[in-house]
Amino acid sequence: MTHYAPTEFGADGAGPMPVSQRVVRAVAIEIDADPLEMEPLYDVIDSEALNALFEPTKRDATRSTGTVAFRYAGCAVTVHADGGVEVTAERASRPASQTDSNAVN
Repeated sequence: MTHYAPTEFGADGAGPMPVSQRVVRAVAIEIDADPLEMEPLYDVIDSEALNALFEPTKRDATRSTGTVAFRYAGCAVTVHADGGVEVTAERASRPASQTDSNAVN
């Protein structure tokens, strides 16, 4: 698992980078992929709604509680109230039908 702080990827010219962009960048780093070649985030989760959930409140305060968790590009992703992003690459597991009973001792 890798945790990326809200400021990890810097900001664009208009202010902090939206959480949806931070998710894509964090996952791309975790799986060593080009973000432009990955499945679009909006195919997995409503990226506008995700951004809205983690925008500062009307009083410009950051949120203090809550998380959103989902799977994206073979990773488990958790976005925390402060805008931090955790990414864990999921390991492909063997189907239950495969066992080592055929192994030669």
